[in-house]
Amino acid sequence: MRADEQDLGMEGKFWLALVEGEAFPAAADMAVATDIFEQGYLIVPIRWYELVDTERRGYKLHTEVRHVVVNAMVFLDGLQFEGGQGGPQGRSLRAAPRRLDGSSRPDTGLSFLGLETTNYILDSF
Repeated sequence: MRADEQDLGMEGKFWLALVEGEAFPAAADMAVATDIFEQGYLIVPIRWYELVDTERRGYKLHTEVRHVVVNAMVFLDGLQFEGGQGGPQGRSLRAAPRRLDGSSRPDTGLSFLGLETTNYILDSF
């Protein structure tokens, strides 16, 4: 989603969301959590990604399901975080880096957006 001018400091020029289900029209004026939707608006359940590592564009997927108006979204096909399972199937992935003491690096739970993907998103506005 393209960010409002007043919200640019929070996530940058766009917000990422994972669509969690089918879009549906609001049967009546309704409120879901803190969001208000007018009757007939097409809304969809999503989970937000929060930008927590601005230097490397590392995102954390929230567990809470929210709803947004479909008109507010920009759909881009083929987006992937770095280190995804794209490319040739059956390939061997590298093992996680090890520390000097031999222990493995802890999983941060973050998904990282590459520069090319970031530029692709920005160019779509």
